[in-house]
Amino acid sequence: MCKILIVDDEPHIASFIKRGLRKQRIKAEVASDGAQALQILNNDEYDLVLLDLGLPIKSGWAVLQELRNQGNLVPIIVMTASDVTLTQAVQAGANDCVLKPFSFSEMLAVIERESRCHTAWRHAS
Repeated sequence: MCKILIVDDEPHIASFIKRGLRKQRIKAEVASDGAQALQILNNDEYDLVLLDLGLPIKSGWAVLQELRNQGNLVPIIVMTASDVTLTQAVQAGANDCVLKPFSFSEMLAVIERESRCHTAWRHAS
């Protein structure tokens, strides 16, 4: 089963994404700050990370940089409401970028494009 970590400090956004992923038979867990995300990712493997940039304790940029410096190549989709471009996100080590607000279908399309396990769950829905 595909496993995705959602890293967002806004509970309604994290819950919206988690519910949608579960309907697609994708296991999803939530971290509400950057430090918690790093701890979770250092203890377990995920197929993809949805990473907000504006996080408390440790920013999404710092999480992204630390993961890439550790050699962690998990696909990371940056979620942001700021003026970040796809080019900036990719140059920082992300695989893709989704601007808030987004529809779940938009997010799912990006997840399908970037996920290592998309072929397994695409046919399950």
